[in-house]
Amino acid sequence: MKRIVNASGKLIAAKRACGVMALCAMGATALPAQPTLTRFEAPGAEGTFLVSINKAGTIAGSDADASGVYHGFVRAASGTITTFDAPGASTVQGAGTFAFCINTDGAIAGYYVDASFVDHSFVRSASGTISGFGSNSAASS
Repeated sequence: MKRIVNASGKLIAAKRACGVMALCAMGATALPAQPTLTRFEAPGAEGTFLVSINKAGTIAGSDADASGVYHGFVRAASGTITTFDAPGASTVQGAGTFAFCINTDGAIAGYYVDASFVDHSFVRSASGTISGFGSNSAASS
């Protein structure tokens, strides 16, 4: 994964090999003197993968269900977990919705895999609206 940082060293974007660009303005935050580890699983998940946390303590990631289909999730600092699927995401094993980055406003960037196993970028707003950005396939760029 290629990471892009600004002049002050803050991560502003990360690019996966498939071409997904996840734009996030994430500032570094000092850890408390005694950090707390909280274990959790997304509802109905066989595996939960945490990939990003913002300053408010909101976490974004993906989980795999019993059929091997991936779903995005957001976990509020209060512990409430909301799972989501991007429109057009396939429900076959190994495909689905993958969340990669959450910014300070709570917007999540990621990608989903459609039924033809083509990747598409998306952004999910803090209110839950998902906007797609087309295919990340080199053949369709």
